[in-house]
Amino acid sequence: MAPRFFKQFAEQEGIRPSPSHDERLRQENRWVEGLRRDDEASFEHLYRFYYPRLGQYLLRQVRSKRDVEDILHSIFLSLWKNRSSLQPSGTLRAYLYRAARNRAINHQQRESEHRELPADIPEPVEMDLHRSDTLEYREFEEAFQKALSNLPEKRRQIFLMHRTDQLTYREIAEILEISIKTVESQMRRSLQHFEQKLEYFI
Repeated sequence: MAPRFFKQFAEQEGIRPSPSHDERLRQENRWVEGLRRDDEASFEHLYRFYYPRLGQYLLRQVRSKRDVEDILHSIFLSLWKNRSSLQPSGTLRAYLYRAARNRAINHQQRESEHRELPADIPEPVEMDLHRSDTLEYREFEEAFQKALSNLPEKRRQIFLMHRTDQLTYREIAEILEISIKTVESQMRRSLQHFEQKLEYFI
């Protein structure tokens, strides 16, 4: 049995901002204020922080790394061009992820016009667990990935946005244009699904 794995996995964050969340918002607002003053250093800090995070998110939807890089460059170019209209309102992260989502959807639509896309196979998820090479952990990871692939597409997307991208319920709701209640419901169902599928490890 591996109760410590499932316990760590199943811990839910509340939707109230944590101190680290508040500090991130303050830092993002400082970056936005810098962008509005044409401060290139603020843009560079923002770029370095969000480029790998948005890239990870996009790779789950756009399989080509080159296409992901093209999308990322277009997002940050647009951000710089429209910097004067930005507001330090604590919504920068949702804005960037929403832009990434919209561009990914447009990319998928263009691709589907030229060829049939392969089935959507989720990328392995990096869980915040104490990794080990034990057979016990490998069995848990294999069972988890199988359970993840069996989630309905929208539920899997919400789960990954929260657990992998570390977006709050409110941010996910803004990005996907759904209610927070829907996000909460989908996350609750995901956890119930994993609890059932990973029963051996509880």
